[in-house]
Amino acid sequence: MAPRTKTVAQVIDIGRDQIEVDAGQVRQEKTDGLQELAASMRGGSVLPPLVVTDLGKGRYRLLDGERRWLAAGIAGWERVPCIVQPPKGYLDTRIEQMQRNNALPMTPLEWAQGSYHAYLAANIAALASEQGIADPSEGLVEAGLTATAQREKLEGWLAERAGMPVTDYLTSGTVRVTRKTVFERLGKPTSDAAIKKLWAPLKLPATLQDTLEGTGVSSRTMIDLAGLPDEVQQDAVDAALAAAGVCGDVGAALRKEITARKAETEGEADAGDAPTSDGDGDGDGDGDLGMAALAAGERGDGFVPDPTLALPFGGGPGGTGAMHVDGPAPRTGSTPPAGHGQHWPHDTVLQFEAGLEALLGCCDAVGPATLNGEQQRLLGSLWREVQERAATAGLTDEATR
Repeated sequence: MAPRTKTVAQVIDIGRDQIEVDAGQVRQEKTDGLQELAASMRGGSVLPPLVVTDLGKGRYRLLDGERRWLAAGIAGWERVPCIVQPPKGYLDTRIEQMQRNNALPMTPLEWAQGSYHAYLAANIAALASEQGIADPSEGLVEAGLTATAQREKLEGWLAERAGMPVTDYLTSGTVRVTRKTVFERLGKPTSDAAIKKLWAPLKLPATLQDTLEGTGVSSRTMIDLAGLPDEVQQDAVDAALAAAGVCGDVGAALRKEITARKAETEGEADAGDAPTSDGDGDGDGDGDLGMAALAAGERGDGFVPDPTLALPFGGGPGGTGAMHVDGPAPRTGSTPPAGHGQHWPHDTVLQFEAGLEALLGCCDAVGPATLNGEQQRLLGSLWREVQERAATAGLTDEATR
């Protein structure tokens, strides 16, 4: 097989105090494992370079690597290795942040907010270009707003540019950049069902989204929380946070609180005070700003805008995003899923490509280090199965030369 070629970015050391953190970045949980990471840095571990943008006058903004930046401070490092990129607008910055988060998968809330914000920003950029005006979202990174405050700004700008309410525009036939386009760039499934599941956390009120930032609560738990009456949702979250304490499992505590309050609600329903439902069997309701309608009702896939407006942002390496797969991996030796015809579906190819990019990223991160015997045994059977499955699909050394 021909050797893999890639552009090697220049790595330079920059003073840690010269770097400004992006307060509104997609990832909200940054403290997990910080002490362990700092300890490894004190022990001489190589630190993968941070990615920063040059703001001029010796200042930089962090694009990727906030956990490493924080751990460097704990470890007493005054300078950190960085790759410097030119400044980018809101859309490209958020897309790249989601593509780069491979080491620790983002939480369901982070994925929901990040992908929806990218969807809004892509349409704002397309409409602004179409109307010959500056993209109003370009300065949003510098604003340092919370995720929900970013959403409020983006929805306001989109409504202004589209000349109609956000939900009306996004469920119309004139959507400039479709959900599918954005989700393909992120390496995510593009079906209506998958998008509805991914955006489920957005049904929660903004205050609850802010409260649950960085907790890692599952999408299913947030769907169940959204199904509770409005007046008890905040109470359930507050009780769960108190029960979990500082380092407890907020998700498990919240599931207990939801179960208890569902029992109370069902008792009230039996007395004639039934909760509302959207009738699809999951009890999630239409939710905040009609997110279920947006996920299931976009009718812009047939709209063909100017090609220069359809993709107003660039992808990552190869034009695709980092892989984040829903559901458990298949068991070793298990029967492959049923085929979809003569060739793989395009969505599956995109996921496979993103997975390979993530794998190569892991190899790049460890450099020349090797696996020990136990690690080889751990990964060996899975690696052989991947090779066998790929060969069966036609991905052989001969075919890729």
